[in-house]
Amino acid sequence: MKVTVKVIAVILGICIALGCAVSDLCMIKDDTNADLPQNTQECTEKETEFSTCSTSIIVAEVTTTAEVTTAETTTFVARDALPANQPDSFVLHAQVPILMYHEVNDLCANSLYLSVKDFTSHLDYFERAGITPITLRQLYEHWEGKALLPEKPIVLTFDDGYVSMYTTVYPMLKERGWSGTFFCITSTLGKHGHLTKEMIAEMAANGMEIGSHTVSHVELNALGGERLLNELSISQSTLADIVGGNVDILCYPVGRYNAQTISAAKETGYLCAVTTKHGIASRSQGNFELNRLRISLGRDAKWLEQALSPLGY
Repeated sequence: MKVTVKVIAVILGICIALGCAVSDLCMIKDDTNADLPQNTQECTEKETEFSTCSTSIIVAEVTTTAEVTTAETTTFVARDALPANQPDSFVLHAQVPILMYHEVNDLCANSLYLSVKDFTSHLDYFERAGITPITLRQLYEHWEGKALLPEKPIVLTFDDGYVSMYTTVYPMLKERGWSGTFFCITSTLGKHGHLTKEMIAEMAANGMEIGSHTVSHVELNALGGERLLNELSISQSTLADIVGGNVDILCYPVGRYNAQTISAAKETGYLCAVTTKHGIASRSQGNFELNRLRISLGRDAKWLEQALSPLGY
């Protein structure tokens, strides 16, 4: 027994002396702060208190020691914990904020509206802080290990397809070279106050992302069978014809869904979906139950900066 202990001690001593030349050293920190709804839970528009922390995962070749530059927000993981064929410098952003906007104009003042002044303050804050808007498809591709993201990514989503998305939001994003994600209700296209097919086609041609908000904005958790599939597939094909490409991202109307909804969305060919559950989107939530931060009346850049501060933004 004594001889065995001595041999083990010698081996350990040699390893320490040589720095344990291991190609991949991992320290895994679980994303324990994600508030995950059950698949069968019907999620509504009720806001919950925002509380989260950021977890960015850096994959690197490590020889002697792993230097964590931001101890509270960064962890190292083994390369086999991520999809294969990643560059050594691949940085996985485990949590990315997705903002939920509706109407952006100064004509009305209910909770779904945001003033043009406050929206401008958001964009100015992004530019000042080095935050880069990306599309939801880019986020999906990133979490699948197929795309890199900028240092401080954010997804800007706009629900319901209001005409102000074309007259106000789209030009402001285009001017800065950024993209936004616009969820359209196909039964309202061309109606007063809503986007037309021509507007959507132009936006898509200039880098804006178009997603489905179903045909008639009905609560999907109350549907089943053919009616459910039609709400998803008809809106998807209608928008795909307009933009001349795939439409594979979804926004649940009123934020309501259940396990059957998710199954139907997958069957229809959607890749991911966003909810109205308040919080930071996390890879651990799954592709079809992504949280968003609600942007409502009066929530200016100061509010947004505070909301994103746990991520180091």
